[in-house]
Amino acid sequence: MSSVQIALAAEVERLRAELAECIVALEKIANPISAMKRALPVGATLNGAMATTLSNDPNYLKEIAKAALAARKGEGEV
Repeated sequence: MSSVQIALAAEVERLRAELAECIVALEKIANPISAMKRALPVGATLNGAMATTLSNDPNYLKEIAKAALAARKGEGEV
């Protein structure tokens, strides 16, 4: 493999990882209650009323997107 091919392969892998992170963020936005359940510690229960309220709150969903973008850019805030 040439150095160009190695560099391209590394870039492809980096982009695949970035895509996977973006998909996770989109899944959290599309199905926030499921994401909340997955994030719970073992044995904990989800407050259904609060989960429903948050899942319908555009600001909550926007914060998920902003956090994902900030993590992708390596920044604290977007």
